[in-house]
Amino acid sequence: MKAKLFRLWGFGFLFFLLAGCTDYISIVKPIEISKPGQKVSINFSVNQFGGYRLAIFFVHSLGRDATLADWDARRMLFGSTSEPGVVVPVHVKVFRDGELFYEGTVLSEGTEWGESFQVGETRKRALVRSVNHFGLEPGEYYLELTTLSDVQELVSIETYIEFGTFDPKI
Repeated sequence: MKAKLFRLWGFGFLFFLLAGCTDYISIVKPIEISKPGQKVSINFSVNQFGGYRLAIFFVHSLGRDATLADWDARRMLFGSTSEPGVVVPVHVKVFRDGELFYEGTVLSEGTEWGESFQVGETRKRALVRSVNHFGLEPGEYYLELTTLSDVQELVSIETYIEFGTFDPKI
């Protein structure tokens, strides 16, 4: 009886370990978010079902001499969980194994949290605006994000698109 229980526990533990083995993906590409018609294309593979996020990263680089008024002005641009900020309309297409999987227009607004990321040798800090979340099955994927309108308020803001693994439990 103990051997059977130990074996069942062992299989359960092994399953637990394997369930957390989804390959981590984080693809970051620059975009001029203030101009219409700007495109970012991303090719990636999914080996195991998992959650993924498409997001806009607004780099905040005000420096040490920034005043509280400077930070408040940035917060008004980017928004927060309770304020929309400047709305950025984008069109998103996702193809799985060459077939259209998702297509839609998203009015992105607000920011939810901050995150740091690496670009070459430089570490950057950004406020994160989620565009969409996906549950993806194994396959070969192609994602395309296109900006739809002129957003002059964001003309001088360094911006990136990030597609990555998303698991809020981690």
